[in-house]
Amino acid sequence: MILSRVVEKGCIKQSPIRKIMEMVARSNIVKLGLNPDSVISFAGGWVNHEAPEELREEYAKIVKDKNLFHKIGGYSTTDGDIELRTMLSVMDREIYDSNLTEENIVIGQSSTELLYGLILALLNPEDKVMLFDPAYANYPEQIHVCQRKSSIVRLKVFDDDSWAFMKDENATLSSLEAAIREKRVKAILFSSPDNPTGQIPSNKFVEETLNIALKH
Repeated sequence: MILSRVVEKGCIKQSPIRKIMEMVARSNIVKLGLNPDSVISFAGGWVNHEAPEELREEYAKIVKDKNLFHKIGGYSTTDGDIELRTMLSVMDREIYDSNLTEENIVIGQSSTELLYGLILALLNPEDKVMLFDPAYANYPEQIHVCQRKSSIVRLKVFDDDSWAFMKDENATLSSLEAAIREKRVKAILFSSPDNPTGQIPSNKFVEETLNIALKH
């Protein structure tokens, strides 16, 4: 098999998430000489709570309805089913009092796929992307594939001694603005709850981050 130069030169490395899932594979646990049924794995990242009963009941209705079951196997429009996007916008307005509409929402197969699309659509190869440090393990490699590793600007938000996340939000905001100005950052990528710390920045921090981004 002849591989592309991108692969041969090592531009694309193995995803950290793929490595984690290889660790949790039943065959790998057996290879380690362990009984998979007696191993508690924290590598998979699955949710640890049950789905709402109403959601399970809706799934059951779809499975029982032959025509509906067939219908859900079809392609949606490129940006996602309009009914789903409309309901998500309604939910966002109810919970966060936002002015979000279905036109602001894109449905994808996964956050990985959506982020690739976002980077390719909005950023040039030389543009800088700010990541909070620590950041979700897949973010650096996703940015690296679309751009370059040198495109990443890291902002430390975790105190190693106290294990505190954003111990001083005002100080973090000052560092954030200084980095944006000095490194000419084009995009800021962070999730809330933060992955991997699970911490949630305050609404004030998110609003101030947006103000700083608009300013620059």
